[in-house]
Amino acid sequence: MKDYITDNISIQGYSHIIANKECQDSSCSWKTKRYAAVIVCDGHGGDKYIRSAIGSAIACEVGKNTINEFMESLHREHFSLNEKNYDGLLSRLELSVIQRWNDEISENYSKNPLSDDKRWDTLSDSDKKALERSPVKAYGTTFIAAVLAHKYCFILKLGDGNANLILKDKTVFSPNEITDDNLQFNITTSMCSSDADIMFRHYFCDITNSTDNPVSGIILSSDGVINSYRTEEAYNSLIGNIYSAYGEDGEVKAKTELRDVLNILSEKGSGDDLSIAIIRQPISKQERLALRAKIKNEEDMNTAEQVGAAEEIDQSAANQDVLTQEANCALSEPTTENNCSDSVTDSFSPPTDAPSEESDGLQKRQE
Repeated sequence: MKDYITDNISIQGYSHIIANKECQDSSCSWKTKRYAAVIVCDGHGGDKYIRSAIGSAIACEVGKNTINEFMESLHREHFSLNEKNYDGLLSRLELSVIQRWNDEISENYSKNPLSDDKRWDTLSDSDKKALERSPVKAYGTTFIAAVLAHKYCFILKLGDGNANLILKDKTVFSPNEITDDNLQFNITTSMCSSDADIMFRHYFCDITNSTDNPVSGIILSSDGVINSYRTEEAYNSLIGNIYSAYGEDGEVKAKTELRDVLNILSEKGSGDDLSIAIIRQPISKQERLALRAKIKNEEDMNTAEQVGAAEEIDQSAANQDVLTQEANCALSEPTTENNCSDSVTDSFSPPTDAPSEESDGLQKRQE
């Protein structure tokens, strides 16, 4: 999968910039010979989640390491995920991610007590008591991960945010299997929940069984992205455009443009931190041909526009000549042998049996 495109970006939300609040999103992406993977984690924004930025960063790191070990163990044991075994194996993977995250969080607050945090004194008494009972709550974050291998792909999801599959025909959709009815009214499941292991959702797809329109890419996003749009259709259009840009424009240009778009989106939309992570197959021969046709069409349009602009300049110059001639005629004394053409002045009309200069000129243009 070394030729696949993987990338990720997390930006500080507009409201967080105004409030001088850190970015609580984290994301990562990587690829090996056998698979490509991405992770997006969105740290909770409530007052008591004073270390959610740390929690999301640790979730990304733990997730990456755990997924790598999981995938390498499958390869080492010559074992592959399939429709029969994926459910149990992915559930074990999710449990491993949660356990390792909790271990890392426990070590973090043991070395750095919450009461030493500068934000501790700003908390309400009830929030302090809640964190004293369960310090892990201060690190609350969501977790979404996706892996695309040669024969299959899978998604792990805990909390809000979106995971989108992009098919060969550029269709964008989110699998029903990772839909969670509990995610309503700004409530989300979390890595810091005691029942996180049973709240995880996962999706598996055997790519070899969908040869007509297989999965060609995966894009993850934190909830601030879709919350910036009024409709799901508009959000899906953005996801499709991101996928196309990474194929047509290359990673550097696409990421630069995406960063600009996300900053505008946060300012005009949700105000939240925003994250995007993408896995994209190499641009196909069909896409390359379509891109060449698109570029040629744009070049032809540009050429036509340039020709049109040149013609407008010529016409403008001709109009200026006419105006100059009119001005000269207005300043000269009227004579029977006026040099002004009939198109400029109608002082008199030529005899009816003689061709006018205007008709003669028209005939020449027709020739």
